[in-house]
Amino acid sequence: MLFISVAMQAEAVPFISGFKLQKKQNINKFRVYGSDRCVLVVTGTGPVRSALATSFMLTRFNALPSDFWVNIGVCAARPKADIGHLYIVNRIRDNVTGSERFPDMLYCYDFTEAGVETCQYPVIHQDKIAKDILLADMEAYGAFEAAQRFVPLHRMAILKVVADHFIPEKIKTDHVKRIVNDAAPRAINWLSRVVLEQDCFRETAQDSSRFTGRWAVLERAVSSLDLSKTMAVEFRQVLRYLSLVDVPMSNGLVLLIENIISNNACIKRRDAKKILARLKEEALGLPAPLN
Repeated sequence: MLFISVAMQAEAVPFISGFKLQKKQNINKFRVYGSDRCVLVVTGTGPVRSALATSFMLTRFNALPSDFWVNIGVCAARPKADIGHLYIVNRIRDNVTGSERFPDMLYCYDFTEAGVETCQYPVIHQDKIAKDILLADMEAYGAFEAAQRFVPLHRMAILKVVADHFIPEKIKTDHVKRIVNDAAPRAINWLSRVVLEQDCFRETAQDSSRFTGRWAVLERAVSSLDLSKTMAVEFRQVLRYLSLVDVPMSNGLVLLIENIISNNACIKRRDAKKILARLKEEALGLPAPLN
């Protein structure tokens, strides 16, 4: 099942049409559209409304770990970003707390990546967001925080269309309809392939092939680590290479693993990153920091 959160009705229109969704009865005052494969909710603007409506949708329609959630909508951007350009978000920052979240970007796509900062109110100047953030919106952080309680990080995405350069008075309904309608076909095509056809996952069948010797021992150990889906795939890709070329596991790597395991009842993600860094170093002959 594909779940979609949009803030405004004007943003919803092309996706309602593209996925052939039917309006359901207003449930708890939320506008909901759906089919047997997709559900869309119009959340209203602001991080709180977005979080509430997203939580409602994923609860009401029994979201599963195998489902996919996406937030789609317009945003403001620094002047170097063209109006109407479609971005996929790789970093989400809360304007109030400075907290950040990172989607687990495991799917193939041809969108430009960018970070977005979620604000409580429309931003009228780019100095109000972090200097290394390109986009600003009012929904992404709240919706993402809610959705990650139901759907794994690697089954989530945020797509943003640039509507203005921090001139919120330009955000009129007709303007939003036009730029979202222009960007929607690319988004619909990608979501159809990734979610409904399941053919854009970067992991291949070969990544799950059996390992031999000491690499098999490490592969089993990896399965117990606190890994994101992206890290797990990357781990197995490097392991598979080392196993195929029959590279002996170095004493340094063995000692690193034994030290981590012996000193941690529960191996944490930072330790997994140390092992992955050492594996890359041995596979590629490149220096990799362990701190």
